[in-house]
Amino acid sequence: GFSYGSTTCALAATLEPSAFQCAVMLDGWFHVDYTSQGVEYDFPPEAFGDVWPKKREKDARSQKDGVSTMNRNNGSREECNKRSCLNIPCVFINSEQFHGYKKLYRATVRLADQLNNSLCDNAEKKSNFNGNPIPRSKLHVIANTKHQNFCDVVFWLPKLATRRVGRFLALGSADGLEAQERIIN
Repeated sequence: GFSYGSTTCALAATLEPSAFQCAVMLDGWFHVDYTSQGVEYDFPPEAFGDVWPKKREKDARSQKDGVSTMNRNNGSREECNKRSCLNIPCVFINSEQFHGYKKLYRATVRLADQLNNSLCDNAEKKSNFNGNPIPRSKLHVIANTKHQNFCDVVFWLPKLATRRVGRFLALGSADGLEAQERIIN
């Protein structure tokens, strides 16, 4: 999945884990930040083993500076056992632009760490031939890319046009086709 498609993929794999073997998340949008409206949370909450927030909750334990946040499990095994969470091997490939958004990148790292630490109750721990644990997720950042480098715009616009309108389309300074090759490889 790309962008919100990554969150859709994460949600589908969380709700129907037997339907998926693995997932590739391209520049996933794993954090919602509407602090001006009093809402901020990692998204989709189910993939993180969280519950949906309530707007402007009065409960001081789940509120910070007037902003409703998630009732997080904070990675504790006990809390994660009470709920399902994303639990299939995943590859996260991010743009340098999304890497720069601290809350968004922190949510992506949290999801990847959750998989690598096998915090879900149905996590299957696998080892290589040396007995070392095999990571269940990998996180990569493609240098000099922005969010739209991950979509197909570079294939349907001529190279000259992408150079001229690259800033408008949020394309990074990386050559579009080369960026696609790095994403695939």
